[in-house]
Amino acid sequence: MAEKPTPRFIILTTALLLTYHFGLWWLTAATHELNVSAFLNNWDAGWYTQIVVKGYDDQAWAFYPLYPLLVRRLALGIFAAPHAAIPVIGAVFSTVLFLIFCWLAAKNQQRASPLFAQTRLGWLCFILWPGAMIFHTHHTEALFLLLSFGAFYFASQQRLVLAAAAAGLCALTRNHGVFVAITAAVWLAAPQPTPREKMKVFTLSGLISGGLFCLFPLYQYWHTGDFLRSVHVQAQWAHMRSPVDYFKTFFFMNEWQNTNSGSIFRYIGFWFLALATVWLARRSKVLALYPLMFLLLMPAQGELINVFRFGAVLFPVLYAAGDHLAGKPR
Repeated sequence: MAEKPTPRFIILTTALLLTYHFGLWWLTAATHELNVSAFLNNWDAGWYTQIVVKGYDDQAWAFYPLYPLLVRRLALGIFAAPHAAIPVIGAVFSTVLFLIFCWLAAKNQQRASPLFAQTRLGWLCFILWPGAMIFHTHHTEALFLLLSFGAFYFASQQRLVLAAAAAGLCALTRNHGVFVAITAAVWLAAPQPTPREKMKVFTLSGLISGGLFCLFPLYQYWHTGDFLRSVHVQAQWAHMRSPVDYFKTFFFMNEWQNTNSGSIFRYIGFWFLALATVWLARRSKVLALYPLMFLLLMPAQGELINVFRFGAVLFPVLYAAGDHLAGKPR
C-alpha cells in the first residue's frame, strides 16, 4: 500500500466505490419498495430540492445558494425536468463533479504535493472514508470538494485571482468555504518577500473571495431585510449554549449527546482527523490550517454527529493519514 497510486488504481477504486454504493441503494430501494427520487431526497437533500423548486423561505435560508442555483439551472433551465426528478439530477450532478475530482487526482498522481495522495493507502483513506457516499448524492459536498481543490491548487501555483475566486465560490457553497478562503490567502501570501507584500496579497485575496461571499448576505437583505437571516434561522438548531458546552462535547456530557456505537465511532473519527492534521502539518503547515479550523468549529454543535460527513471533504488530511500509515510496519 506504500506504492504510488497509479491512474488505473484510482479509476478502478472509484468505479468500485460507485458500483457498491449505487448497487446497495438500488437493492435497498427495491426491497423496501421506495421511489428512487424520494430515496435520494432525504437528509438535507429535501431542503435543496425545496430551494430549487420554490426558492428561499423560512428555514431554507440556512442553506447556501451556489449548489441549488446550479441544480436549478440544470433541472429546470436545461432539462425542464419534473420536480420529482430534481434529487436524481442533483445526485448525477454531484457524481460528475466527484468524478472530475478523481480524474484530476489520477492525472496528477505523480506530483509530490500534499494536494495529492502519495501512496495507495492515502487514496484509499480518502475514497473509503465513512462519509464518502455524500459525494454522489443530492448535497453540496462534491461541489465543495472540487472548488476547494481548485482554490488550493491555484494558490500553490500563486495564481491569485483564480485561487481567491474558487475560494469565494466555496464560501457560497458552505460556510466552511471561509476556511478555504483564509487558507488560500495565507498560502498566496507566504512566499512574498516582505511583510508589506504579504499583507497586500492576503488582503487582495480576501477582497476577491469576500466579495463573492458577500453576495449571499446582500441577497438575504434584499429579500428579508436581514443580512444575517441564514444565521438567525439556525437559532433552534443543536449547538452549544455556553463555552462550557464546547468542552463538555468531548466527554459526552451535553444532554442531547449519547454513548451509542455511532457516537463512539464519530468520536474516534474526530480524533483520527485531529491526529492526521498533525501529520499533514509536517508536510504543509499552511494547508494544515484548513482542517484545524474545521475541527475547532465542529464541537460548537455540542456533539460530533457530522464528523464523517464534514470530514469527507478534508482530502489533504485523509491523504496525509494514509500516507503516514503506509510507512508503518504492515
